[in-house]
Amino acid sequence: MSHLVLKPKHTLIGKSLLPMILKFKSADDIDPENLARLKSTYPLTKYSVDELAAEFVKITGDELKNVMLLAEMEKHLDGMRNQQHADKVDEALKHVKVLASRPKLTSACVLLASLEVLVDCALKAGHNETEYYSKVLQACRHYEDNPDGGSVKKLRFHPDIPDWEKGSGFNPMGSYVIYKLQEHWVNYRGKIPCGIPRIWKPASPCGSCSYPNDDDAKFCQSCGNYLEIQSDEPVDLIDIMVNERIRHLDIMMENTPYCKKVSALEKEFSDFLSKNAKSIVFATPEEVRKFLIVKDCKGKTQVHEIICPNLGKSGIFDCPCPLRLASSTVRTMLGQLKRIFENYGKGRSWDEGSNLGNPIASKKVQRYLEAITREQAISHRVVKQAKPLFFDKLRKIAILIDSKIVKGNTTPEKFILLRDQAFLKLQFFAGDRASDLGKCLSQEIRRLRDDSGFVITHTVGKTLSNGKKNEFSVMRLDDHSVCPVFGIEKYVSGAGEMGINLTLGYLFRILDCSRKRVLEAPVSHSVMYGRLKSYLRELGMDEGETPHGIRGGCAVTLAVSGFGNSQDIMDHVGWFSRGSLDRYSRLGKMADKSTVGNLFKQVSDNPSYASSVYDKYGDTSKLPTAF
Repeated sequence: MSHLVLKPKHTLIGKSLLPMILKFKSADDIDPENLARLKSTYPLTKYSVDELAAEFVKITGDELKNVMLLAEMEKHLDGMRNQQHADKVDEALKHVKVLASRPKLTSACVLLASLEVLVDCALKAGHNETEYYSKVLQACRHYEDNPDGGSVKKLRFHPDIPDWEKGSGFNPMGSYVIYKLQEHWVNYRGKIPCGIPRIWKPASPCGSCSYPNDDDAKFCQSCGNYLEIQSDEPVDLIDIMVNERIRHLDIMMENTPYCKKVSALEKEFSDFLSKNAKSIVFATPEEVRKFLIVKDCKGKTQVHEIICPNLGKSGIFDCPCPLRLASSTVRTMLGQLKRIFENYGKGRSWDEGSNLGNPIASKKVQRYLEAITREQAISHRVVKQAKPLFFDKLRKIAILIDSKIVKGNTTPEKFILLRDQAFLKLQFFAGDRASDLGKCLSQEIRRLRDDSGFVITHTVGKTLSNGKKNEFSVMRLDDHSVCPVFGIEKYVSGAGEMGINLTLGYLFRILDCSRKRVLEAPVSHSVMYGRLKSYLRELGMDEGETPHGIRGGCAVTLAVSGFGNSQDIMDHVGWFSRGSLDRYSRLGKMADKSTVGNLFKQVSDNPSYASSVYDKYGDTSKLPTAF
């Protein structure tokens, strides 16, 4: 039988209840099952009086007590409430009797908890046996530490045992012992199947518990131990090699930084959907937008109102303007989410008619990205480039590190200092990404025949794929404090004196957690970020520069130092488009026609020239407002 379910549109607020009261008073006994329900699967009889009173106020806007008083049924309402309390006392008492009738199966803490519930219900109902129940509870507390739970006879409880159970001679402990002695397989309903045919298979004992299992079983049915499948067939070495090769390639791809970010985002999105009992396969564009808004609350970009005095300023201020995710960050996150849905077979497009496909490609999600991009553009929050680090600061950092090395630090500290000075010098003169330079191998560095510098060949990087490579040269400088060639030679020889061979494998390596052993692992961008920041703070020169700013400093220095061929700069740094050169160099000027390696020799003679030109024309954030 289907019941009418009351919805928000079913309301009696503002309407007279008098005709309804007269109709119900003149009617005979009404079956609650024939009335409308608040929930389709929850009858009205299961609600308490207080719950019904609260729902009555929502539907009518009047208090239930006042309406009952008008209908001369106030006493009936109090009687219903008292009867419900009395029913709860009877139910709690019945539960206590059942537990007390089986002292060997019921622990003392469980019996005490049931007695506490009984006393609580009796107090609420004003039961005439409340005092007696309280005394029983106090008496039972004396047996709380007794493993037998005290004597049931002292509590004067008489369990309600049916006559059929007394005549059957049922013994719970005896049934328990029989269960332990006779083990049976049960189906998913918990019943013992009878006469189910099963294909016979030879058995082999488990090596741990000797339980007989099928000879093709992978796990023991008794102890769960993994079983090695014994086979008379010869081992296929080719198959083993193929599987091992596939596993190696899968692990290699899963350990890339991009795959780790995608996996972390997938887990976070899956946890968000699990709150509504949904999976990624059935996610909708609206749920994607809600997830992005939740992530947006954890941003670090302050979006100012147009009347805020901090509009157009970089940094975080005390104004009430909210912190959001940068639009570029949201765009990157949407690309990762699109990849996740593609892995689930959702394709690359979204069908608005059937609501099927990849929700990231839907108009709702794309409009969300356009909206936050426009919002941040109005707030003058444009895409920020890393602040470039120039030659003069690099020289000061190199001198600081050299002074620390001379002071005679411990072996781990000395190794880190030697690595840092070589890394920072090489990154500036190479213009490479810190993450890509960290993957540089010692075998990739070749010495020129006249010993005037190194030639370095990169084949692994963010933009290097499909056979692309980045090959550049760094020249030896007269100033050893900033010379990248001298810095690398000093690093390799110093590590060799410590017993660390850097001639094979990764050139720039990290230490383990104990800082006692050098690992065969490359240094990461985050490690060099922390090291660079520590040097800048120690010098009192930290203006927000990062390792990526060293790449920008290289581009600006090359752009303002001459009028050469821009293709030489692109080949040296590893850019494949003119747009990258224009973006990093900022000023759009070209270097002279001499090679990049010789150009740096001229730069070293006037190290502050590039930074002074940048401060005058390139960095507009320090210019005063016009009015």
